[in-house]
Amino acid sequence: MRKLSRNKAASKARILSSREVYRGPIFWVTTDHVLEPGGVHVRRDIVHHPGSVVILAVDQNLSK
Repeated sequence: MRKLSRNKAASKARILSSREVYRGPIFWVTTDHVLEPGGVHVRRDIVHHPGSVVILAVDQNLSK
């Protein structure tokens, strides 16, 4: 495995907490509270599924 340079490692977001909010037979969902490199705290809801990728864009009106 490749090591990150000191600058890249310092710029990574840090997970402050993670909680599983759903587990089904095909996928599971976690809610993570994250500290971004700029100092911003955010919540990320993450869908975990082996072998798949999904990106969902949401505009300002929260429409999909």
